[in-house]
Amino acid sequence: MASELFEDLWSTSAPILEPIFPDEGTYPSAGYPLVGLAPTGRSDQRELRTLILENPFLRITVCPDLGGRIVGLFDRRTQTEFISGDLTATAGGKRGAHVPFGITFGATPELGLDLGPVQVLSHFAASDDMPAGVTLGGLWPGTDVRFWCRIELPADSASFTIQICTYASSAGSRVFPGLRWYGADRADLFSVAQGQNRLVFQHPTIPVGVDADGWISAVDEFDLPRRTLETWEATVTPTTVVPGRMGYGDAGVISLSEEKIQIQVVRPLENAKVVLFTRSGQSLDSRMNLHPESIWEIPLAELPEAIVEVALLDESGDVLARTDANLAGKVEWSRTPGPAAALSESDTRDPAWRHLAFADLAEAALIRGDFLTAASQFERSLRFNAEDPLAWWGQAFAERLANETDNDAPLPNAHYLNPVEPLLRAEAFLRSDQGQAAEKNPLLAPLAETPEALIEVACTLLTLRRLDQLARFADEGLRHLNLPMLRYLLAYALLEDSRMGAEAAQHVQLAAKAGFAPPFPHREIEFIALRRLADRFPEDTLLAKYSKLGA
Repeated sequence: MASELFEDLWSTSAPILEPIFPDEGTYPSAGYPLVGLAPTGRSDQRELRTLILENPFLRITVCPDLGGRIVGLFDRRTQTEFISGDLTATAGGKRGAHVPFGITFGATPELGLDLGPVQVLSHFAASDDMPAGVTLGGLWPGTDVRFWCRIELPADSASFTIQICTYASSAGSRVFPGLRWYGADRADLFSVAQGQNRLVFQHPTIPVGVDADGWISAVDEFDLPRRTLETWEATVTPTTVVPGRMGYGDAGVISLSEEKIQIQVVRPLENAKVVLFTRSGQSLDSRMNLHPESIWEIPLAELPEAIVEVALLDESGDVLARTDANLAGKVEWSRTPGPAAALSESDTRDPAWRHLAFADLAEAALIRGDFLTAASQFERSLRFNAEDPLAWWGQAFAERLANETDNDAPLPNAHYLNPVEPLLRAEAFLRSDQGQAAEKNPLLAPLAETPEALIEVACTLLTLRRLDQLARFADEGLRHLNLPMLRYLLAYALLEDSRMGAEAAQHVQLAAKAGFAPPFPHREIEFIALRRLADRFPEDTLLAKYSKLGA
């Protein structure tokens, strides 16, 4: 049976949260630019979108409307649900309220996006033996950090993987990638327990730590290097063995408790060997076939002497899991953020920074309208750092503007690295027919679900001085959502052309009708635009209100 992926609606009682805007006295300033939230103590019946991953052993339910958190993890073998409790809101957190439920993920423990929608992309299994998965992610508010998470369920395994990626085009952001399983107690450095149901987080190369507040990560907080993709990955193995002295591995879990030995594998093992080490230094071993549908166990009372250690070996004798053989603690990732300022031609000779230097030169070429040079410089940057999704996008963007569209590699490569990058959807739209259809263009519909993505694209195009591209994108974006900040950015761009002052004034007026609403500004280019517009339209009170947010 293949790993399946399908959509569903989750009918649940959800807490009602009161929004708090930055101009209100009770606004939690630490959460800016997000809308603050206050618990009301009331709830309402809601239907939330979910994506369900399922194979013969597990069913995973992901909710894009709640930050992409996992709201269901059901073990079909034992009919065990690992996510328990109700959706309830409590005061606290970056935005003033949080909902401690399920498994959340992010670039930091206090990301603040787990109460709203995120970008999502489905990955259906290409064949019966291939995994299915979902990628969820977004923008870290107040920074230019992108983060995304891929959850992947193999066709024939009772475990799944979570991969968290972070990326920033500028220096200065500290990240702490990981996830939190609400309701879990610390059991040891590799697992967190809820009764006898255990989630075992296995990092492929380094150990996983569980902080006191339940944040699970393999690394300590570190500075995210500029234009560098960082990836954190864990394997999640749900198991219902009795807690004891544990052994974990890619093949499954061993438990040596006071009463019995249990082994629960995640995939079929033919002719596996179980080795029992006795207190007297002897060993007992037996060959057997193990299957994930059932737990193999033997009572200690049936054995001739006390057992101090258990190992699971494959047919060739390689150790798959062993009690007390797990590493402890987390590791420190040492990363050099790189120069914050734009680099020059001379820096291309520095092996440490040449990829950054070529990318900076490419952006400078885009700004002055030298598209062929920009495409060439992005290509050079990618020779030294091929895992830069925005460099791949930049090359594709520059080549299109230079009418050089024979190169098919850049966009698929960018999409492979970050499937939910908003600039890729924008580029797909900008490559489409330029005539405005009667209906809204569906390519931008997912960006409208997370309005910050629309603003990010507009700011990028404005920073690169591609005003014609911004105008076309913003016009279509405003058909989906009437966002004041998107109108202000477009109005600012129109003022660059002395003949477009009347149209700029019209967008300022339409923004005033929309009123004070998110997304709120936090980028330098946003405040530059707001100050310029405030000088041009001093009587506009809403403009003044937005401008003060940068004071």
